[in-house]
Amino acid sequence: MKNSRLKILRLIAIGILTVAVLVFTFLDQVSAAEDIYFICNKNIPVNTLSRNDIKNIFIGKKTTWDNQQKITFVVLKTENVYKEFLLEYLRKNKQQYELYWRQMIFTGEGFFPKFIDSEDKLIKFVAETDGAIGFLSHETDNDTVKIISISN
Repeated sequence: MKNSRLKILRLIAIGILTVAVLVFTFLDQVSAAEDIYFICNKNIPVNTLSRNDIKNIFIGKKTTWDNQQKITFVVLKTENVYKEFLLEYLRKNKQQYELYWRQMIFTGEGFFPKFIDSEDKLIKFVAETDGAIGFLSHETDNDTVKIISISN
């Protein structure tokens, strides 16, 4: 009788700890949410993109701008911004996104995206590359790129 009570109490304690870990993990993810700002090369003929356009660009389904110029997208790979972008705009996690691109490469339907590890390098790349688009964790006042607004 005493042993079965101890087992029940242990199970209850483990359950409470599991719920607490899940709650704190969720709260940590919510508090880590960041704004995402999209920038493009100044020669891009658009000022606004839909969330669906963003998704299609970054999964390689939309490959040209309205003026038929080739889209070159670049992914900022700083951990928090990258994760937030993937979840908010593509509804994928890091592993899913990278697996998606491996499958695209394997089937001959795409090339692995260009990843850049700093916002300064990303701004420079987008400014110097015709048709380029990327994202940042903050708004930029850099006049070598254009900020794109996102519509729902």
